[in-house]
Amino acid sequence: MKKSSAKAILSATVLLPLAAAGCGQNAPSEANRASSPGASQTAVSSSGVTLSRSNEGETITFLTSGTPWMTPLIEKIPEFEKLTGITVDVQQMVDTQLSNKVSVSASTGGHDLDLIYYRPLQEALLFIKNNWLEDLSGYIQQDPDFHYEDFFQAGRDITSKDGKVYGIPTMSERTMFFYNTEMFKDAGLSGTPKTYEELEEYAKKLHDPDNNRYAFAVRGEGNSAVTQFAAFLRGFGGDFIKDGKAAINTPEAIKAFEFYGKLVREYSAPGAISNIWSDSLALFTQGRAAMYIDGDVHYAETEDPESSVVAGKVGFGPFPAGPAGSTPSSIIPWAIGISSGSKHKEASWEFIRWATSKGVDLELELQGNSSARDSTWKNPKAEAVFPSGMVEVIKASGASGNPIDRPYLISGGEARSIVAQVLTAAIAGKKELQPIADDANARLQTLVDKEKQ
Repeated sequence: MKKSSAKAILSATVLLPLAAAGCGQNAPSEANRASSPGASQTAVSSSGVTLSRSNEGETITFLTSGTPWMTPLIEKIPEFEKLTGITVDVQQMVDTQLSNKVSVSASTGGHDLDLIYYRPLQEALLFIKNNWLEDLSGYIQQDPDFHYEDFFQAGRDITSKDGKVYGIPTMSERTMFFYNTEMFKDAGLSGTPKTYEELEEYAKKLHDPDNNRYAFAVRGEGNSAVTQFAAFLRGFGGDFIKDGKAAINTPEAIKAFEFYGKLVREYSAPGAISNIWSDSLALFTQGRAAMYIDGDVHYAETEDPESSVVAGKVGFGPFPAGPAGSTPSSIIPWAIGISSGSKHKEASWEFIRWATSKGVDLELELQGNSSARDSTWKNPKAEAVFPSGMVEVIKASGASGNPIDRPYLISGGEARSIVAQVLTAAIAGKKELQPIADDANARLQTLVDKEKQ
């Protein structure tokens, strides 16, 4: 997708009394506001956000990673700096380096950190438990123009804890049902399967291994498959953890393991038990699979004519419903927060309210980001950027999807591996899953209990 460079445009500069923007005890007094450089000055950015110069002269450090949100945002930061007088020191690094940097700095007070870009599912619980993230609730309450309620409920849920807000979602991703419209037509199928039963019926009609054509492209490698299995698990009424108790050995969970295992084993390509996301994506984009269930972020690869033979032949549908309904995951890969040890919290919030505002969010969506704001997905400009049929699915999933697609624990990696062992056994066709699930559940419960201490 072609990207246009952001230009620093001063739409208007108006002298106005500065509205309160502080948070709790961190809020500056009115006297301090009046005496600070440019305290009474505001300016409107090209995206329509009113910005203050009350923190002029400050420098904020932004630890971040290269994502579809961050890459185009970097082009716009010079305008923010010009209008606010705040210098943004962007330090971009890979995911693991970013997490380690935050951990090392925060453990010694975090005074050298201001803005923290983090992965809620992997890091929020640890960062919140250790008090590394500032509570943003007060800033949000005093900033009605920020329109916090506009963010998907799933995004607000995963970045909050005990009534406090610790981050603002910047990206979103949902479970998406992709299908090859040509293969569906050849099989005499119209529309997408609405239930798990219909899903298997479609699979039987579409599966043609003798001609190297398969019904499904789904993840089979245990650890990788856990996040996609989550939607099926909840469709049967199960979950990884329920009311503080491990729940991967319940009757609902066993049914989900068996069903997902059957899909991979009987209706996907040989060797699918070892497939990670890239393998299942390749199977679909090379025209060898009729149906593909994974994150909607992969739509661009499926529609890229240079790498996908099915470009122009891809349909999109909602995740089918199990006995407990349609339960797609709707996750937030990345969020932005403020270090609790920051010495520039007001300036940091000014950046966040601009960078995640409705106006900037729409601009970033048009450059390839997958927004976490409801209004952005409802904007006709955004709808025009994405494939026909995809936006409606995203809107529905954003409103009802579950924000957690794995065991949600600080030791999430270890917990995910435990679930993967049962999933692998199911895909391999093990006859007695219950003993395997019971053993895994006991180990998962040990992790749950440990984190309660």
